[in-house]
Amino acid sequence: MHVPPALDRIEVVDNVAPGELKISNLDHWSAPLGQVARQALSADMVARLPEGRVIFPHLGKPEGALGINVDVLDVKSDSRGTSMQASWVVTPAGAPVHSAGSILTLRIDQPGTGAAATAQALSVLLGQLADRIAADL
Repeated sequence: MHVPPALDRIEVVDNVAPGELKISNLDHWSAPLGQVARQALSADMVARLPEGRVIFPHLGKPEGALGINVDVLDVKSDSRGTSMQASWVVTPAGAPVHSAGSILTLRIDQPGTGAAATAQALSVLLGQLADRIAADL
C-alpha cells in the first residue's frame, strides 16, 4: 500500500484549507499511517474473504498467489465528514502491473473533527475499500 508522503507519518494530519495541512503535535497513530492502514485493510480482507485466502503483506507468497497493489491518493477530513481517494489493481505474484486501477472516492458523512473522529472514519473507509476489492476478486 502506498500513502502520500505528506500523510504517511506517525502524526495525525488534518486538512485545514485547500493545500494547507496541520500536523498534530499531540495526536499520533500507533505507527506511520501507511503501516496502520495496510494492517487495517489486511484485517478487513480477512473478514471478507474465505479462510486462508489472505496472505499478509510481510509474508512470502506462494507461486500463483494474487497480489493487490493499493494506492491511497488522498484522505481529507472536515466538519462534514471524511473522504478517501484510492486505486487498486490485482496482479499475479511477481508479475508487472500492466494496467492502472480505477480511482475510487469513498466518503463517510460523519461530523466531527480531531484524531478520534478521523481514526473512526478512516476505519470505516478502509472497510468500504475492502468491500470493493473483495467484490473484484
